[in-house]
Amino acid sequence: MTDTAWKVLTVVIGTILVPTFGWVWNTNTQLNTLRTEYDITKSNVERMSENSTDIKIIQNDIKHMDQKIDDLMVIVVKMSKKDEK
Repeated sequence: MTDTAWKVLTVVIGTILVPTFGWVWNTNTQLNTLRTEYDITKSNVERMSENSTDIKIIQNDIKHMDQKIDDLMVIVVKMSKKDEK
């Protein structure tokens, strides 16, 4: 009887526990891969956000430069008119 119980237990372990261990191992490996991909994606998004902030600052700087250039053009035109007189 003990020999038969041992054989049944061995078959149960071989058919249930070993595949379950493999499934858990694969799931853990996939989860670690997803965590790594998530961290990489998160850092990429943060960098993109920083870049968009930098771009907005540069655009504002360009607008101010355009305004100053327009002001300088007006001054130059006024000075050239004074020189003509």
